[in-house]
Amino acid sequence: MRVALAGSALALITGCGPTPVEPGPTAGVSLPPAGGSQSPPPEAPQPSALIGTWQGVVSGFLPSTVQTVTWRFDPDGACLQTFLSITDSIENSSDRPCTWTASSTTVTVTYAGVGTGVTFSLQYSFPSPDVLRLDADEFARVG
Repeated sequence: MRVALAGSALALITGCGPTPVEPGPTAGVSLPPAGGSQSPPPEAPQPSALIGTWQGVVSGFLPSTVQTVTWRFDPDGACLQTFLSITDSIENSSDRPCTWTASSTTVTVTYAGVGTGVTFSLQYSFPSPDVLRLDADEFARVG
């Protein structure tokens, strides 16, 4: 009886046969889109919490200097850093165009004409969702 049971189980197992396995994609080879020849959807934009305009005041090196730094992060990965320095009632402004990428803990900014990016530690929602901290500098959402 043991043999018959084992034989029945063996017949049941061998009767099913192996399940065919579809070959997986090979790295570097793009697959055609499913459902026809439509192009794939564009990649999702960068983290939406960072998109917008942020402004902060940075203490100056001289007692009579105040510097405002404004960051603008666009959904397409473009950014702009603007400095406005006021020393003894004289204003000086400069813009630094850039591009950006972000993770949940960092933002990397690459300035136009510079080959390597600068990575800042990124903190949102401290103390509120309208406050951004890049390294030790704090910025308020203004747009």
